[in-house]
Amino acid sequence: MLKRVNPVLARHLQQTTHRNRAFWLLGLYLLAVTILTLLFGSLIFTSTFAPYVTTISMSDIYQTGRLMFTLSSVLLLVAASALAPINALGALASERERGTLDLLRLTTLRARSIVLGKLGAALVNGTLYILAPIPLLMMGYWLGGISLLELVLTFAFLIMTMLFSLSLALFFSSLTRKTIAAVLLFYGLTFATLPLIGIIAFLFQAFPFVLEDFLPSISLPLQAFLEYGWVLLAALHPYTAGIVSYALWMEEGSWFFNTFTVRSPLTTYFITLPSPWIPYFVLVLLLSFLLLRSTWRRLARPAK
Repeated sequence: MLKRVNPVLARHLQQTTHRNRAFWLLGLYLLAVTILTLLFGSLIFTSTFAPYVTTISMSDIYQTGRLMFTLSSVLLLVAASALAPINALGALASERERGTLDLLRLTTLRARSIVLGKLGAALVNGTLYILAPIPLLMMGYWLGGISLLELVLTFAFLIMTMLFSLSLALFFSSLTRKTIAAVLLFYGLTFATLPLIGIIAFLFQAFPFVLEDFLPSISLPLQAFLEYGWVLLAALHPYTAGIVSYALWMEEGSWFFNTFTVRSPLTTYFITLPSPWIPYFVLVLLLSFLLLRSTWRRLARPAK
């Protein structure tokens, strides 16, 4: 069976099944997720169903289910963006450290096959981190308050986030000669861009108040961009895309498109913008392809 798949992927799958470390890491991860879920779950149940409450309504159960689902989704999002790429960060850099990368290049495998094999192995490992805590995620769905559409979008968002994180991790792994350097670059970029995007989004929201006296002289398209550009800006990071998409759904009631009002002294008109997860998906697919393409092109170059 493994002979029919990518040889690099087959090798990694065989090595993983013979290593106890992978099972220990997965077990510790599940233990940590379980402890966090039980801790926050107990706080949710205690606050929702106080000791003095004698009756429990269906709305209380639905609200508890939604809180549990939201908590599990956040934990899985962190796992997909920060935990799953750990193996991919050393996929090529560790080969270079051990001196086996040149030997891998001497085989009949193309650079693209090598990179896609590394990506496939990282996807298998990352999928385990997402699928293993599924019962915790489904607990919120079973309690009610979560629609099937929300469940499907959540899984799609997690898969897209993991795909981009792994592509970025492989790209950094191809740039550096040490695994630690790839780790620092990846996590530095991942977590440094989050507050930066938050600051820019805050400035976008503050523009209408700061420029209130100048709005009559600003064109309506520019005014619309200054007022609601943060909706599209949120698509630049998985955390902001997920949070803003959820917040807009809570406020506007739509997972796909939201209508906003732009007012000026002379007229009022409406603009329709997609929920941030839609441009995020498009951006992730494009960037993942470009990163993987750059990785296998770099790998195909002769070693200096």
